Amino acid sequence: MKVLITSGGTEEPIDGVRYITNFSTGKTGAAIADRLTELGAEVTLLHGKRAFLPENPLKKHSFTDFRSLDERLQALLSAEDFDAVIHLAAVSDFSVDFIETEEGKRIVPDARGKISSDGKSLNLHLKRNYKILQKLKDYNGAKKDLLVVGFKLTDTDSVEEMESAVKKQLEEGHVDLVVHNNLRDITAAKHPARIYVSNGSLLYRTETKEELAEKLFQLMKEKGY
Repeated sequence: MKVLITSGGTEEPIDGVRYITNFSTGKTGAAIADRLTELGAEVTLLHGKRAFLPENPLKKHSFTDFRSLDERLQALLSAEDFDAVIHLAAVSDFSVDFIETEEGKRIVPDARGKISSDGKSLNLHLKRNYKILQKLKDYNGAKKDLLVVGFKLTDTDSVEEMESAVKKQLEEGHVDLVVHNNLRDITAAKHPARIYVSNGSLLYRTETKEELAEKLFQLMKEKGY
């Protein structure tokens, strides 16, 4: 069983010392990678620059921003024959299009150099990124069917909002499984998750990252990988 996992967060550059990112640590991806490796899977991890890394030896590649993550996914999926992609990476919905100074000067974002902090204000103009999750099967090309596992994180007390978020990702039709976590349910000891199939049925509830990895491994085995 050959599995590609993405984890950690993207960093969308403003300049060489500033960027837009998120709270993703990559801990869940590292834990799942470790457990799947222990169960016998051949795991490749594509991780954010500052993400936690697994303890077990496995293939690793890194990404920084949306573009580099997208390019590395295309390269890996076209070059290798993976059975599944577990896409945990927290991908920015927006990247910086340009920065505008108070004098109206436009600056193109660059991961080198530093924009002066002398001015009273800077306006960031953002552009929307497409959903990489929706392109993974295309990146895989005409090779054998790729099992795509998407993750949906919510932060709400509303069951209706949670169900709506999961339903939306499933209805987009680009995933085989969706793993749902709600930020308010996660503690130092527990990391509850629900696993849904593409028709919207709830298959499993898990309480830890390791248990989640075991259920995903079981599902992949059931599909013949």
